[in-house]
Amino acid sequence: FKQKTAYEISLGLVGSEMCIRDSDETDDSNGSAGLHPGCATVPAALAMAEREDASGTDLIRSVALGYDIGSRTVRSLGREAMRARNHLPYSIGGTMAATAAAGSLARLDMEQYRPLLSYGAQQASGIMTYQRDVEHVEKAFIFGGMPCRNGVTAAQMVQNGFSGVHDTFIGDGNFLIAYADNPNKDELISELGNRYEVMLTNIKKYCTGFPIQSPAEGLLILKEKVKCHHHFQKLN
Repeated sequence: FKQKTAYEISLGLVGSEMCIRDSDETDDSNGSAGLHPGCATVPAALAMAEREDASGTDLIRSVALGYDIGSRTVRSLGREAMRARNHLPYSIGGTMAATAAAGSLARLDMEQYRPLLSYGAQQASGIMTYQRDVEHVEKAFIFGGMPCRNGVTAAQMVQNGFSGVHDTFIGDGNFLIAYADNPNKDELISELGNRYEVMLTNIKKYCTGFPIQSPAEGLLILKEKVKCHHHFQKLN
C-alpha cells in the first residue's frame, strides 16, 4: 500500500462528509431509485482521485459510474422491499456506488471488477433503526461515511492483488436474494448506456429531508401569495 493510502484520506473525508450532512441536509436525491448517491460516491471518488493523481475527466466519469451502480442496485432490490425487510437502501446502495467509483479511479479492468463488486457486496449493510437517531450523527455515518470507507477499502484490496468471488450477483446465496425476496436482476442493466442515473438526481433546495421539499416549497409560495407573514411568525 502507498505511504499515504486512500484509506487514510477517506477517514478524513468521512469526518467532513458527516459534518456536512449533519449540519445542513443538502445532499442530493435520486427519488426514482430511492437513494442519496452523492454523499457516498463523491467522497470515495475524491479520495481515490487524490491517491491516483487522476484527471478531472476521470473523476467525473467515476462519479457517474457510481451513481449508476448504486441506483441500479437499489432498483434491482426494490426500495420498499428492502425497507420491509429492515434493510437500509441508502447505505447498501451507497456502498455499491462508492465501490464502483473507487474501482474506476483505481484503474481496475473488467475482470477485476468482479471481485471488486463482491468485496463491496460483502460490506454492504445498514438497518432501519437509523430513524431513531435524532441528532443525525449515526445517520450521517451510515449514509455517507461508512459506504465511502467500504468502497475505498474494496478498491484498494483488489488493486493490491486480493482475489475474490467472480459471480456474487448470481447463484445460490447471491447478493440480490440476500437483501430482497423477489429481486429483479434485469434492473441492473435496464437502459444501460441510455439512462444515466446522475441525470435523474437532484440537489435539495431546502435544508431538510427529501419528503419535506414539496411541502416547504408550497408553504413558501403560499406565504408570498397571501402575504400572511404575521401568521407564519406566530407559527414560528
